[in-house]
Amino acid sequence: MKNIDTEIPSVYDPKIVEEKWYKFWLEKDYFKAKHNPDKENNFSIVIPPPNVTGS
Repeated sequence: MKNIDTEIPSVYDPKIVEEKWYKFWLEKDYFKAKHNPDKENNFSIVIPPPNVTGS
């Protein structure tokens, strides 16, 4: 088990977390769609569909 001696912030700071992951995703080309001719059906979801709770 990992010992965590750091204090958990009371407010989420997206810059700290998202900056690291965004850079990782760019380096891995996760934002680039890749065609796979071996698969019959390829699709991509850019944004989730609207829902009742999002109004």
